[in-house]
Amino acid sequence: MTQYADILSTPRNEIKEPQPTPVGTYTAVVKQMPTVDKKGKNNTDAADFVFVLTNPGPDVDPAQLDAAGGLPKEIRHTFWLTPQSNFIIERFFQAAGITDSDAPTIADALTQSVGRSVTVTVDLGKPSAKTGKQFPEITQFAAA
Repeated sequence: MTQYADILSTPRNEIKEPQPTPVGTYTAVVKQMPTVDKKGKNNTDAADFVFVLTNPGPDVDPAQLDAAGGLPKEIRHTFWLTPQSNFIIERFFQAAGITDSDAPTIADALTQSVGRSVTVTVDLGKPSAKTGKQFPEITQFAAA
């Protein structure tokens, strides 16, 4: 893990823009208990997950993956927790093999998600309003 003092002592002429995680499918594991908090301009309830990409699918370009630092690699994903969007997190729970009988509520399923493997599709998101850059994001989940 990089230390704060190491970052501060980095010569600015050595700073390079990282290569993005290549688009494609990956096996991903939920690293830790998701955090649940209010986010965004409307203070909407959300669950923030940290996934660790562990294995690339056949559609991932190996040269691009090497240029991006290889695997494992962390990627974050936010699920909005609203009556209109809960079906999306439910699709993730199903892909992760979390059944209604094992976890009858969203809170129970969040707890049971830690360590679960899923197949994720990583794509480039919308260009950032601030930088114009596109950042990798998870767009789909399927059973691993």
